[in-house]
Amino acid sequence: MSTSVHTSVNCKACNSDDSFKDGSNIFAAVKSGILMAVQSIVEVQGPGAFNTFDEKGNTPAHWACLHGNKLLLNYIIECDGFINEPSQNDIGQRPIHWACYEGHLHIVEILLQQGVSIDIQDKKGKTPLIAAAQNGRCSVGAFLISKGASKVFVDCDGDGPLHWAAYNGQVPMVRMLVYFGYDPEQPDSHQQTPVHLACLRGSVDVVRDLCEIDKVDITVRDKNGCTPYMLAVKKKQYNACNLLKQVEQRRLKKIYFPRNFKSLVDGSFVGGSGLNMYKFLVLFLLFFAYPLYVYE
Repeated sequence: MSTSVHTSVNCKACNSDDSFKDGSNIFAAVKSGILMAVQSIVEVQGPGAFNTFDEKGNTPAHWACLHGNKLLLNYIIECDGFINEPSQNDIGQRPIHWACYEGHLHIVEILLQQGVSIDIQDKKGKTPLIAAAQNGRCSVGAFLISKGASKVFVDCDGDGPLHWAAYNGQVPMVRMLVYFGYDPEQPDSHQQTPVHLACLRGSVDVVRDLCEIDKVDITVRDKNGCTPYMLAVKKKQYNACNLLKQVEQRRLKKIYFPRNFKSLVDGSFVGGSGLNMYKFLVLFLLFFAYPLYVYE
């Protein structure tokens, strides 16, 4: 046990609650954040106290990571306690997931240094990056991506970080993930794209960005045949409905009323390429203009 741990303790730790001294509740001590209280229990129970689970199946490390307590996490590591055991429940999350949910970058960095996999999944398939994306923890997300977090991993429904960020209305996270190369039109297992999920939740700002910046397809249908607009109507997300109507009207206007000659030539007014427009002009001349010329 290093002396640096002791010298870093806040003075209020010396007045630890008497309820911790009988060694009965390591979890209450960890949640309190008081190192001296935790140490008093370890003196009674031994380091094995860190290898136990509470009534919901979580380890002391889960709670230390949730609260971003670097001091306690380092102490658990010094005692060879569990720092990567999954919760003994239906979700099976690990301490790193909890740290990512709360945006504790310093905790995530320690866990990775201790050998925790950057792409480790819980029982629902969620990775640390997905956990960070759910709560819009951009600094943690950027850190994980910079350290090589894979784009391949998705949860049991086929939803990745971008799907979750869109669903929860995390605009900065959506923009960051798109910047790092995540596909804004990637379908999940239900054939729902991020804009579908944003409409389900009524995340209007995300819908606006996906439509106006990323130009996503708003006519795509999921497995049940629903477009993003139909899902918004179903969930009574009327602000999203109105926005999608406006987007559709603007896009139709661009199709039928090209603003300039360049858009007519390069095909951008129909969302196509110059090559496609070239093919259209050739076919037009071949099957319409030329027969009229011959007829005359």
